[in-house]
Formats: sequence, C-alpha cells, structure tokens
Amino acid sequence: MMTENWAFYEPCQCIWMSLCLQQAQHLGALLYVLDMSFEHFCIHAGGRAVLDELEKNLQLTDWHMEPSRMTLYRFGNTSRSSLWFELAYTEAKGRVRKGHRLWQIAFGSGFKCNSAV
Repeated sequence: MMTENWAFYEPCQCIWMSLCLQQAQHLGALLYVLDMSFEHFCIHAGGRAVLDELEKNLQLTDWHMEPSRMTLYRFGNTSRSSLWFELAYTEAKGRVRKGHRLWQIAFGSGFKCNSAV
C-alpha cells in the first residue's frame, strides 16, 4: 500500500511545486531572490523528478544541484534529514565560506514546503 501511495504522491508534489514556482516567476520575485541572495542550495532529495523540476524552474546549474543529486544517489530519500547530508557534502567539497548564504528547501507530507536560510 505504501508503494502505491508514493507512486501517486511524488508526481503530485512535482506538479504542485512547478505551479507554485511558475506563479512566482511570473511575478518576477523568485528570480531576483535567487540572483542576489544565495550562493548554495540544499534541496530535499525527494526523488529525481523533484530535483529535475526544481532545477528547471529555479534555473539552477548542475553545480548547485550536485549536493542534492549525490545525497539522493548515496542515501536515497531520507526525508528532511537529506538537507544535512547535502550541507555536509557541500562543506566537505570546500564550497562554503564565511558569509555565504545557503537556502534549505524541504517538502513534507501533503502540499507544504518549508525553507530556511
């Protein structure tokens, strides 16, 4: 039963996030925030489809997505704890410097999204 629910849940989550991001881009708010505010992103590694949609809609580079994709590859979907694995990966690569800002984006059950800077 869990597998059946997950097969339905992940595509719905991607569609919902895509719609939200498209609306924000339409308003021009999101692109300003991304261009001026953050050096790093830790995106909940909830699945390949989630990461692909966020990469496309947030217009992120492969460099920005590498920590999330490597966390998904090494540990799978570990829920919100994947953010800390991604941060550790970014720090281990020597990318984070004093004064850098990092945006953590996590998805929960249902249609909700949480973020922290």
